[in-house]
Amino acid sequence: MVDLEQETASHNPGYDRRSFLTISAGTLAGLALPRRIYARQRNRQPQTRPTQPRQVTESLDQKLQMHLRVLRQKKLKADENVALSVYDLVSGQKLVSIKDSEQVQAASMIKPFVVLAYFNKVEKRELQYSQEVKYAMEMMLQKSDNVATNWVMQLLGGPSQVDKILKTQYGSIFQNIDINDYIPLTLKNKIVAKSRGLKVEGVPSGRSYYSNLASALDYQRFLQGLWSEKLPYSRELKRMMSLPKKNRTVWDVEGIPKNTKIYSRTGTSGRVAGDMAIVESQGNDGKFYPYIFIAIIEKQTPNGLLWTWNRGSLIRGISSKVYQHMKGVYNLK
Repeated sequence: MVDLEQETASHNPGYDRRSFLTISAGTLAGLALPRRIYARQRNRQPQTRPTQPRQVTESLDQKLQMHLRVLRQKKLKADENVALSVYDLVSGQKLVSIKDSEQVQAASMIKPFVVLAYFNKVEKRELQYSQEVKYAMEMMLQKSDNVATNWVMQLLGGPSQVDKILKTQYGSIFQNIDINDYIPLTLKNKIVAKSRGLKVEGVPSGRSYYSNLASALDYQRFLQGLWSEKLPYSRELKRMMSLPKKNRTVWDVEGIPKNTKIYSRTGTSGRVAGDMAIVESQGNDGKFYPYIFIAIIEKQTPNGLLWTWNRGSLIRGISSKVYQHMKGVYNLK
């Protein structure tokens, strides 16, 4: 089973503890070095970035709590629930924790979990990672194809088996998930899937869009394991999650450079709008400072596309505030 109790910071390009220790050791050693060698060391240029993040007076959690209070007064309804989680992969610090342990509807955000369950079977040589499966997974994670998702779940033995694999093999990550249904398939889903060359005949359909559940913490722990490559085929899963697509974390978000790389999956239904992502933000020093961003807005009663679009805009606003905070800490672009 995967255990994420160890810090993930050591796996990050922007993390500077090793450099700090190297500098400290070199400075102490320099006291005993010959004068000529020590002079060369003394004349070296200092590092372009401090070893510690800048100090920020107001916490990000406080900023977002205040922002949510304003949204509740003006835009959010009484039956809407907001779950947020932000984790700094450089420092290994949890920055935001707002209802992040509560179960909420998963929608398409469950799709990377299905891929992980399949890769677990591939690692054990119980299933094969064929070109057909690879293409289906790419359609799942880039195009959010529901037929492809149900087909991969079917290969694993159905939703209950996916749930069992994740809970037994990765119990430290998936502490609040419930996967108990396929995704409902519409005629349009089947027509589009067939046009993409995907298998359609015999693929089961689900009963409800709202049956599968997970928490923001589940997504956070999953992305931590993915980033630190503690999960099977992590690099391949990251590749698929970084395929270009619309999202609510970076795409059309104020203040975030358009070329910012992310690993993400969006979830949308009549009752939920969400996004989970690793944002690989870049500093003015050219180094990368990744962080995890999860935002989910859930409503008790179904709504139409206008509600989904509006809540997507709210998530983009929250993502913008997170980036601006991280920009103040790490001098991002």
